[in-house]
Amino acid sequence: MKTVIAEKPSVARSIAEFLGATNKMDGFFEGNGYRVTWAIGHLVKLAELNSYPGFDSPNWRDSIQSLPFVPKQFKLTISLNDGIKQQYFKIKNLFDNTSEIIVATDAGQEGELIFRYIYLLSGSRKPFKRLWISSLTNEAFEKGFKNLKPGTDYDNLYYAAKARSESDWILGINLTRVYSVKYGNNDIKVVSIGRVQTPTLNLICQRYLDNSNFKKSAFFIPILALNHNNGKFLLKYSEQFSTNEKAEEILKLVGNVINCSSVEKSILRTSPPKLFNLTHLQQHANKKFGMSAQATLDTLQSLYEGKYLTYPRTDSNYLSDDMKGDVQKSLSSLKSFHSLASPVTSVLARSLNTAPFNNDKITDHHAIIPTGELPNISKLTKEQHDIFLSVVERFIQTFSDDCIEDKTVLNFKTHAPGVFRVGGKIINQIGWKEINLFNLKENDENEEDDDNGLLPDINQNDFCSVLKKSVHPGFTAAPKLFTEASLLKQMENASDTIGDLETKFGIGTPATRAGIIETLLARGFIKRESKNLVPTQAGLSIYKLTHNELIGKILLTAEFEEKLKLISSGDYLYSNFLSEIRALAATSVLAVHTNDIDASALAMTSQTDNEQVICPKCKKGSITENEKAFRCNQWKSGCDFKIWKSFMGRTLTGVNVKELIIKGKTRKMTFKSQKTGNEYEAYAIMKDERVVLEFVENKKFQKYK
Repeated sequence: MKTVIAEKPSVARSIAEFLGATNKMDGFFEGNGYRVTWAIGHLVKLAELNSYPGFDSPNWRDSIQSLPFVPKQFKLTISLNDGIKQQYFKIKNLFDNTSEIIVATDAGQEGELIFRYIYLLSGSRKPFKRLWISSLTNEAFEKGFKNLKPGTDYDNLYYAAKARSESDWILGINLTRVYSVKYGNNDIKVVSIGRVQTPTLNLICQRYLDNSNFKKSAFFIPILALNHNNGKFLLKYSEQFSTNEKAEEILKLVGNVINCSSVEKSILRTSPPKLFNLTHLQQHANKKFGMSAQATLDTLQSLYEGKYLTYPRTDSNYLSDDMKGDVQKSLSSLKSFHSLASPVTSVLARSLNTAPFNNDKITDHHAIIPTGELPNISKLTKEQHDIFLSVVERFIQTFSDDCIEDKTVLNFKTHAPGVFRVGGKIINQIGWKEINLFNLKENDENEEDDDNGLLPDINQNDFCSVLKKSVHPGFTAAPKLFTEASLLKQMENASDTIGDLETKFGIGTPATRAGIIETLLARGFIKRESKNLVPTQAGLSIYKLTHNELIGKILLTAEFEEKLKLISSGDYLYSNFLSEIRALAATSVLAVHTNDIDASALAMTSQTDNEQVICPKCKKGSITENEKAFRCNQWKSGCDFKIWKSFMGRTLTGVNVKELIIKGKTRKMTFKSQKTGNEYEAYAIMKDERVVLEFVENKKFQKYK
């Protein structure tokens, strides 16, 4: 009997159906020589610091001088949740009584780590093979099970994931403790620090400060309104001026008629956009639909598990060279979908564009594309509908024709040193831009502001009459606050913030960036204002503490990301990386011990953002936040009111707690069963000073559509 372990129950169910393991058992499926089980995400994890001797005292602040602490051997542990604990022992029993293990967790670093941690803690020595697939279709399963790889082929991937997990533990645990002891106060006792979290927070804070401190200055641009054979148009001067008087001086040099000094004609050929990777799709969804990065990832995951889209956690915009047949098949299936017959038929009628195929630009996974399986679009949620159509739209665009435009620039010289000019574009071949499933105008960031449509037919040396002269006033703009879309772009291209560097790098990975943003929100360091992300006072306080320290700088974590990639490819040793992390932890802890930042100037606030929420039990204290819970600040006087952050598969935020206490009920939220992994909708409500669930439509476990 062989055991297959997937990452989630829904994926295990799909694999079991394919293998013919149709008997539903307690914690697994069985049949046809297979048992198929699931891990429920990070079932096994690194143990907390208080599990190590010397750090197990409740007065952990007294042990601060013994930091940094780096275990010689990291301990693994399982969740205290009974459902998760029971699933672990079911998996262990299956491992103990199997001939072979087939690893079917998500094909990437985190998926590999999830399995290896379970395997290590279980003490199993059974051989294992790897199922490496990018979609959950039967065709992908068939190909994957025929080409199972030896588990040792992915040792380097495991070492990279292990290095990431352990380095984040070393830096996060040690620095969070030392910062908390030195700078924590009654509002925030735990000052959370992280290898990627803190530089990302500092990016947001720096942009916010640049925006807040920006002093705008006026500028003035000379404008001419012209007429040529009853065709009216505007000209803009090629320079702008700091005073209105200087702009007026330019206009005085223009008479009642003006001569066209040159006509520049060119053909603009715009290639189709690249296929989506995760980060670019998250940016797209945030700009177009206002979806958060995490919501986009969650929606993609559901469409992947529904077999409609390929694997979501990818950093590639390309496909492998052997996927031309898969593309043809997916395109053919789309001919009957959403009025796409005409553009898809046009794409299939010619040779397939080869630009999206490039083996050298694929790491673990290829770009996100439709699998060819078509959903019943009326049964999709709005988020699923928008994301699925976005991927389909981009897929067809990528294999469509170039957009070809005729561009004309008219230049008019006067006695002034510069020129007046206007540009216009006419579409000759619309190509890929015709594919617009949402009927929305696409924003072209590279499009020039002075580009118009059709211009009058003007030749060189033609004269035009001047209808009006005017000065257009304007103001320099402050740096825009980050949205999730622009922050993701900055995280992906973090090297752009440092200057002229030959090496390009990002911080975080496509799979972790959404989680970093959600962590900063959950911990009350940033908040959403409309589409913008802005720091809270707590976030600004941490920025003051860390922006000049190694842990707060982008370059440091970016260098580590590059080394993690090298570990994954076998070009750098895991042991060398951990040695560097140990040294960094020692340096960083010492820096905190010796720095001279005035702690009293750092006004830490909780997620309630200075707005006090009165304790519903004692009616005297107010609610504050620590690492694991929200509680009354009168706890020393005997008030034991507390709301744990971790609740039914999700983290409650300060906003949720405010709603619970003030309104008695949160907005509708998605929760997850710790036993089955199924998601369902419910309200969190306050009942007898406890948080309980009120299920939507009395359906306890609603499957995620």
